[in-house]
Amino acid sequence: MGTLLIPILLIPLIIAIGSLFRLCGRRWWWCNQVADHIESHWRWNASLGVLKESYGVASICVCIGFRSLAWDSAGGVINSVLVCFAPVFLIAPVVIGAVYMYQNYDTLSKKALKEKIGVAYEDLKNYQRIPFSDFISYPSFFFVRRLFLAMTVVFLKNHFYVQALLLIAQGLVATMILATHKPHLTRSSNYFEVMNEVAVLVTIYHLFLMTDYVQELKTKRALGYSMVGVMALQALICIIVSIG
Repeated sequence: MGTLLIPILLIPLIIAIGSLFRLCGRRWWWCNQVADHIESHWRWNASLGVLKESYGVASICVCIGFRSLAWDSAGGVINSVLVCFAPVFLIAPVVIGAVYMYQNYDTLSKKALKEKIGVAYEDLKNYQRIPFSDFISYPSFFFVRRLFLAMTVVFLKNHFYVQALLLIAQGLVATMILATHKPHLTRSSNYFEVMNEVAVLVTIYHLFLMTDYVQELKTKRALGYSMVGVMALQALICIIVSIG
């Protein structure tokens, strides 16, 4: 639950810091500039960025909370109530963000709006040349697939084959969206995302061969090295691209 509370509590914290600098600006002029920078660049972008990066972990924590609801103690009641309200904080930002971008679709390219919520649609293709439905499909899928992944991992923990098949289906859908919509600004970014999805699919295919389908221990050991090699290669490429 802590990962979900961080972006929720970050907004009032940033507002409080900005207000403090604004108050100090009555005496020191540079404090007003800091306050302007915080309000324009950090108030929403920072919280959206944290939510975006921690959405998967937060979704898993909420699903685990639903599996461990307890009403037999004061602490259990408090935790259960928080868990019951948690889906609102998971789904509401995604819906509100989509509605807000729809209402301001024609002005998303302006600097002021980019500085405010630009992290929600950074590195996406020119949104003024495509329908809003195409523009919003990939960012929305970004959050939906993480919530779906959390539900699959937590609620189907005793059904490996169903988990694997659902994760493969999710990866195929993501690959099709990337191939058809090409949502990123550059061709290299689209190819890089497709490579990531293919690497995930190959890793999941390895998991099938770790079951009783393959009997020989020597073969399983070789497949394990292969799986680790695919993951290491993907991580290395991601690091090189990030540094470059």
